[in-house]
Amino acid sequence: MCIWNMKYCESLQSEQLREILADMAEKSPSTWKLVKSDIEGHGNRRRTEDTPGWCVCGQCIEMEEERDQVCCQNNIKNHENAEFRHLILDDRVLDLAMRGNSDWLQYPFDPEENACWRYTAYRQYIMWFWGHLGSGNRKVIPSCILRKIRERFPSVDGIYRGFMDRYEALR
Repeated sequence: MCIWNMKYCESLQSEQLREILADMAEKSPSTWKLVKSDIEGHGNRRRTEDTPGWCVCGQCIEMEEERDQVCCQNNIKNHENAEFRHLILDDRVLDLAMRGNSDWLQYPFDPEENACWRYTAYRQYIMWFWGHLGSGNRKVIPSCILRKIRERFPSVDGIYRGFMDRYEALR
């Protein structure tokens, strides 16, 4: 499709493009609504000049490492979802998860430290999105999700650790 392949799109005649878009609208009205609102500029992609080029949702922050440059891709389980706000950012839910993690991981959590709240929110997101991964299995959390968690539980010095694979985490 021309939405993802601009060189192909540029080579199409306007009549061909109209036919493709009409076919899309007929076969997938929900996809057409997203494309149409994006074309018209009032979809849920609130892009700013600070939004990285690799971001689809318009909410990501620039990440230092290329491996951390991941967007939610407007997935249904994203930062706009009411469940996300409840399961990942709610103090009461995180407090309960933090207590469970403390017992299970045998790791003392300090509820006065935002780092503990962030760590717990990251774990909650992983569990919500991917389920239990098992020992040593790690996933990169989308930048837009990190942004929401970091806004809710900021670091005092503004320094955050990026994704660490299983070997980096052991060091």
